[in-house]
Amino acid sequence: MIKKYKNIIATVASLAIIGFLVFNFTKVKNIQVENSQNCLTSEIAQEKTQTISRNIFLVSENNISASLKDISCAGSLKVQKKYPSTMVIHLEIKPVIVDVADTDIGITEDGIFIKNTKASTRPKIYLPQDVSAIVNTKVEDPKIIFALSLVKNLLKSDFTPTQVRFIDNADIIIYSQSEAAATFTVNRDAKEQVDSLQSVLSKARIDASKISQIDVRFDKPVVTYKK
Repeated sequence: MIKKYKNIIATVASLAIIGFLVFNFTKVKNIQVENSQNCLTSEIAQEKTQTISRNIFLVSENNISASLKDISCAGSLKVQKKYPSTMVIHLEIKPVIVDVADTDIGITEDGIFIKNTKASTRPKIYLPQDVSAIVNTKVEDPKIIFALSLVKNLLKSDFTPTQVRFIDNADIIIYSQSEAAATFTVNRDAKEQVDSLQSVLSKARIDASKISQIDVRFDKPVVTYKK
């Protein structure tokens, strides 16, 4: 009987030691962030999720996702456990709609400045002198927000934007691939102005390449042709 108890105690002790070792071996030691493009670093992920040194079996993927929901440049993310001790965050970056001229920064459709390391043929936007492009911050200038709306609508039209420039407090000039310039105003609806521009292009489809300027700031567009 004494021998039987000794065997039981030895077995329980062995299981306790194994459990202790497994518990410590499966503590989260690092967090990997994939496809972040500087949107989210491992250090920031560790700080926000507070998962380092917690047991991986007790960490909730949903809780991690919730703790990172305020990452402005992230479109969506998926959390995966990589046993025994790593959490992997698969990040989908919000799509960039324009590149900030002379920088490696882009702006997403909803106005977030993000690090933009890939070469592209996206339109270049020349920011006003009093505006700085700071990664992971949101655009506050209403003219830039309006310009993003214009670009979004132009990308669905026959006018392919290549450059966006601000010329005064209310007007924006956007250049096309054919070097035509379209002038817009923030005082009229963006889609309405783009529709007006598209109407001009549709009517002049054969000679569209000869158009130099289109001013859609007024009810009736003003068209200037190349000499």
